[in-house]
Amino acid sequence: MAGQEIKDFICARGRVQASLTPIQTFVQQYDESQDVLNIKLRMRRLGEIWNKYEEIQDRLESVDCDLSKHDDLRNDFEARFYDLNVKMQRIRDEHDAKSSEQVHPTDASEQGSSNSHNSLKLPAIKLPNFSGQYDRWISFSDMFKTMIHENDSLPEIQKFHYLKSSLSGEAERLISNLPMTANSYTIAWKLLVE
Repeated sequence: MAGQEIKDFICARGRVQASLTPIQTFVQQYDESQDVLNIKLRMRRLGEIWNKYEEIQDRLESVDCDLSKHDDLRNDFEARFYDLNVKMQRIRDEHDAKSSEQVHPTDASEQGSSNSHNSLKLPAIKLPNFSGQYDRWISFSDMFKTMIHENDSLPEIQKFHYLKSSLSGEAERLISNLPMTANSYTIAWKLLVE
């Protein structure tokens, strides 16, 4: 029974891996004349693909104890996923920057003195850190939820990475045994909230 189950999971994983190819082709052929919404929709789809892959991979690894034979495929999939994610994020960021320039031209002759603050470059907001101190939870939680948790464009695995990198001390130890998977993000967040 386990042998057939392993084969089924491997086939399902292969289908999920293959679903990256059309997105990869689209990104390679993307040009600025296309609507950036196409990128945003594919970014959302990419997150769904990641979550499905993680689900299948976790189930496969729970049935097949020889994890080493799956490492190369997992590493290849992760590399393709992150590469696509980075490329699409860059396209989206470039589009957003160009759109912002069109809405707020930086040429001083086009701006009135009252609009001079539009060209102000604000510093990046650093992710908050939480060490487990109860009195600091609310400020950490509010900021993290706004920046990461409620950001639908981020896949769960990235949210988990950001969460882990924002924790220290007792909070970090609380989730330290969770594997780096998409499913772990929800578990980790619940552990911290409790």
